[in-house]
Amino acid sequence: MQTLSTALLLALAPQNPGQAGTPVVSIEKIELRSYEPRNLDAEELFDIAVRTVGRSMYVSERGGMDAAPVSNLSLLADRIVMYDEPQYLARMQGALEALDRPSAGGGAEELVVREYVPRYITLQAAHSALSSFERVYVQRGSNRHVSSISRVDERNQLVIRDSEENLRQMGELLARLDVPEPQARLAFYLVQADPAGDGAGLPPDLVKNLGKIVPQFRFRALGFALLQASIAPGRSISLYIDGGPEAGFELHFRALAYDGATTSLSVGDCTLEREDLQRGTSRQLFSTHAVFRGGEYAVLGATGAAPVFLVVHLTPGL
Repeated sequence: MQTLSTALLLALAPQNPGQAGTPVVSIEKIELRSYEPRNLDAEELFDIAVRTVGRSMYVSERGGMDAAPVSNLSLLADRIVMYDEPQYLARMQGALEALDRPSAGGGAEELVVREYVPRYITLQAAHSALSSFERVYVQRGSNRHVSSISRVDERNQLVIRDSEENLRQMGELLARLDVPEPQARLAFYLVQADPAGDGAGLPPDLVKNLGKIVPQFRFRALGFALLQASIAPGRSISLYIDGGPEAGFELHFRALAYDGATTSLSVGDCTLEREDLQRGTSRQLFSTHAVFRGGEYAVLGATGAAPVFLVVHLTPGL
């Protein structure tokens, strides 16, 4: 009696309730459609559709509730495949079209390709400067992700795919950055205090200014070096100054910043080492940070009973 009542209840119940609300649909009522996104990435649109209009169902001809449920959405390359009853298909089609509408700018963004070859900066520096503009696109037809900025190291070239507006902004940025590094001529004077010194071989204004700093000394030229250099932050500069048969001097410093308006060069880790050529030994005379101002003499240091002064003169823009 109980078995008969259960069978009767099943006969009176709806034919497609499924389990936990999952419908049972006959394959005769199922249609197949596909949708190809025009403005959105197919994978992104598919994920949204699954969470919104996607559903699972049992197909009666495939075992109904005794078989695994079937999803009404699947992704095939760059197309979204819809598999459901006609009425539900119409709802899904409308939802996909609504989600895949062009942006407020008026349609899909048109990409333009430009090539750029750096002139004064490295390819890596140019690429880093544009990092805030870099985007990733999905190549239509393959679902392959492509960067908007590509490096061609063999040709020292950047290939940029972007909108006209972004390309304009990137071009303006590169025009400001890809310029020659500031040039400067650096003259280094080794000046030794000498009671018999007459300042021969030294610029008169240098001798005059040194006399104001240490009026008790007279001076003679001990060594000289001249260096034309490109000034870039972080660049290390080294040179050897011949101090005669008894000594040589090694100067090392690192450029920190260059101010074109005041033609001032800030340097760090500036060290001077004296090499005793007769004994084969060397020692550090000083280490400092300093600023070289264009057109002025900078006295970096002096040591000893008969002190040796290192003086630097910067002439910018040569």
